[in-house]
Amino acid sequence: MQQIFMTSNYRSGVMLLTKMLSANSKVSIGSSVINYFRFYYNNKKFHPIKKKYRQVINDACDRLKKRQNIIIDKKNCLDHIKEKGISHKNLIQILNFELYKKFNPKIIGEAETNAWRSIPPFFKMFPNSKVIIVLRDPRDILCSFKKLTISKKNNYLISIFNCLDLINNTWKLKAKYKKRIIVIKFNEFKKNKTKIIKSICKRLNLKFEKRMLNENSFLDLKGKRWDTNYSYTFKNNLQKKTINRWKKIISPEDLYLCEMILKKQIKSLGLKLSNKKFTKQNIYDAEKKVSESNLILDSYNHWKKTGQGNDKFPLDPLDPKTWRDNKR
Repeated sequence: MQQIFMTSNYRSGVMLLTKMLSANSKVSIGSSVINYFRFYYNNKKFHPIKKKYRQVINDACDRLKKRQNIIIDKKNCLDHIKEKGISHKNLIQILNFELYKKFNPKIIGEAETNAWRSIPPFFKMFPNSKVIIVLRDPRDILCSFKKLTISKKNNYLISIFNCLDLINNTWKLKAKYKKRIIVIKFNEFKKNKTKIIKSICKRLNLKFEKRMLNENSFLDLKGKRWDTNYSYTFKNNLQKKTINRWKKIISPEDLYLCEMILKKQIKSLGLKLSNKKFTKQNIYDAEKKVSESNLILDSYNHWKKTGQGNDKFPLDPLDPKTWRDNKR
């Protein structure tokens, strides 16, 4: 069974892509379901894994039941891990297998938000695997996340520094791992979804199926039709009119910060800058927003010193209080 991994920023369209791929009869990919790297691999609470594997299985099963009403058999997981041996790799495979076994897939995996720094250990565990990275216009991400997040103050601006870290790391990872990394530019994907999805299938040695373009074929983890009222659907997120939506709704100070910090990265995606002439008031408003949030001020100062971004969340994703409506 082939294992793949997907990652991007929040509000990038990655969930829609998982639904399209999972519409293939040979594929089952979840979007932020188990979140193994976030909750376990990078969480010292569950180290060392050889002593804490039971806690990992119990926590994953309990969280899925509580948060998404998904039942995974703990006993099966424990029996399998004892048989295969205790390791992160085997835990990932076993949890995914128990989650998707009723679909009988040949390819399984998960999309995990802000997890691009976990790609090297993933490749070390699965040397024959592939990773899909979705890159969306940082200005569209900023506007969308600003509207959806429950984080207070100006913490939504963290998406700028996330985009910086993601895009920079994507090109470094692509240079290192070459064909094992599949980069999807979401603006191009929305313009020609058929061409892009067929190219992904080719890279995964997967036969393209027309149902992958049919929203009625998109299912949730219980095998029921995916809720088309969700924000990532053809109606709401694949229409061309959503491309460059930021032009109509972004504030001048947010645009100033985004294009000042991400000028090079935006161009690397084949996108054009606004070429807007910013006033002194725009710049003052931007600096004020930065100063009003410790998270953003620290990220900004780190960028000024090193030129680097980060993969931080505006709220702690491990805290159940931040899980409401899946907003981070």
